[in-house]
Amino acid sequence: MLPRRVIDGMGAIRLELAGKISVSKVAGAIMTCIRDGAEEIAVPWLSGNLRTLGYLSPRVRAMLQPSLERRGAKAKRAYIERKRAR
Repeated sequence: MLPRRVIDGMGAIRLELAGKISVSKVAGAIMTCIRDGAEEIAVPWLSGNLRTLGYLSPRVRAMLQPSLERRGAKAKRAYIERKRAR
């Protein structure tokens, strides 16, 4: 679990896009890069590609931002509640 000070400092969109990634998924992504010779890979796939799309098209980023902020704020509240329950 992340410390509360880290969670409080994270923006809602960052928390939404970050999500939870298991160690095995990260290790699998590293092995895929090694096997395929790729310099980088988006993990998780969707959020990595949404970031790239937002960088390439500011209009798309502006259109997606309110929705991502709402989802991120919801994820942040849920994370804090799970942490409090422990």
